[in-house]
Amino acid sequence: MNQQDVRVTKLPRRSEPPIKSNSDIRSRSARSKRYFVPVDGQTGLRLKIETSGTKVFVTQAKDPAGNTRSKTIGKYPEYKLEDAKKLHTEYFRAIREGKDLDLERERKSQAIQRLTSLQTPFIQLGRTRAKNKHSDGEMTDRTLELEYNTLNNIESVIGQTTLLGLTEPTLFDLKAAYANQWASLDRIKKMIVKVYNGLDRFTKEDLGFDLAHRTEIVFGTIKQKKRSGQYVPLDQLSRFWAAFTRSNAPQTMKDAYLMMLLTGERRGAVLNLKWENVHLDHDVPHVLFQSKAIKGDKSLNAVPIVTMLGVLLERLAADKKNDFVFPSPKGSSSGAITSVKALVEDIRSISGLQHVSPHDIRRTLAQVTRDAYGLTAYADEHILHSSSHYSGSTANYLDPNAIEFTARRAETYKKTYEHLDDLILSHTIMEQTALPEFVVYLERTDMEVSSGGSVVRRIPISTAEDELVERIESPVASACGATSMMVDVSKRPKASMIIDQGKGLLFGTMPKRKRRSFEDDL
Repeated sequence: MNQQDVRVTKLPRRSEPPIKSNSDIRSRSARSKRYFVPVDGQTGLRLKIETSGTKVFVTQAKDPAGNTRSKTIGKYPEYKLEDAKKLHTEYFRAIREGKDLDLERERKSQAIQRLTSLQTPFIQLGRTRAKNKHSDGEMTDRTLELEYNTLNNIESVIGQTTLLGLTEPTLFDLKAAYANQWASLDRIKKMIVKVYNGLDRFTKEDLGFDLAHRTEIVFGTIKQKKRSGQYVPLDQLSRFWAAFTRSNAPQTMKDAYLMMLLTGERRGAVLNLKWENVHLDHDVPHVLFQSKAIKGDKSLNAVPIVTMLGVLLERLAADKKNDFVFPSPKGSSSGAITSVKALVEDIRSISGLQHVSPHDIRRTLAQVTRDAYGLTAYADEHILHSSSHYSGSTANYLDPNAIEFTARRAETYKKTYEHLDDLILSHTIMEQTALPEFVVYLERTDMEVSSGGSVVRRIPISTAEDELVERIESPVASACGATSMMVDVSKRPKASMIIDQGKGLLFGTMPKRKRRSFEDDL
């Protein structure tokens, strides 16, 4: 080793006086190069001073393998000297023991998050999941709406139950609530599994049971039920009609429901119907519905206006309030009513019948047609699946072939309405008491008609043989016209046959006897 080497190695290093207070920190100024200043009494704690003047507390120590590790505490003055000393003690010990502080902190945060997830209501977890997926573009607006609807159905049964609370009894309650609604039940089952699968592995471990497996055990395989079997049974039409007439739902809602029943059209098409699409003065009077979208385009359906439908539309036309046939209540932002849910719930509550939704009564009308004609083809082509006959037509123009088909349908609808009326009447007569609220009577003399009642009247007419003609109130026509409407009982063969046999009673209330008129004594 030469003389120069010895001299250089023995030169003393420049040492900075240690920092003892916050004022010491403020007194240290920036230099042309970064430099470090030790903190008095704190092994491994230093203040790094950048050329820009930024001052940062840093912990430095050797790990168990002998490697030097550094951990930044934070900037001054965000961290005062006393704050830095507290954190330094934790950081210095962690480095010496070989711990990863960031990983430890993340694990601690995850543990808290897992505990929070387990104690969060299941509904909230589901909504947060759906909202995040929608925000990330993984879910469309329509899917988000459907997910929220399913979560609302779950909430109506389990309320704010947490993940830990989804025990087998709770899941059985959920299954029982939607046992008759296979589609809703299937969506609920899938939703529970989706929310569970969205949890991280550690949360699933902390939960302590496999929720997806538990759900599968409780719900089992959900078999699709064909909607074709969801309609009002023909022998229950009198009960259905009694509930309809007794409902306290708004009249506009009842009128819209009547329109759905008489036309077999879908809810959206009826509720959004405008007067510009009602053609009472056409050579073939019809209502032109813009129905369910097919491949992005609205399909057209022209329903012929005959008998009872005509009575309903003429009554509504006489009291037009705006462009919509079924206007919304005064003060509402929408032009038309948007739901008949209250009426449907009333009918279910009063009658005990389940399949009375707008889509159910669409199939009910088709079933009445099948019964009237004994032909499924008429019901399928004329009532349910008519869109193919309107190709070439537009909202302002009906193709000649479409007009011809509409005219052919007229007789089908007329006979269907008569048969619907007859089925309601005939089963009403056979029922001694359809519901406790209803008492029915049969008289063959003139009598007053109570609201919602059906009675038989014998009315003398001038004939060569002075015969008596029996007339009966039409339930459907009376509801359409909002007044009692009588028809020849011979046009209602089922009801007529039962009346002739003297069986049962008719809906109504016992009439009040009128005092004899003085004019009658003259």
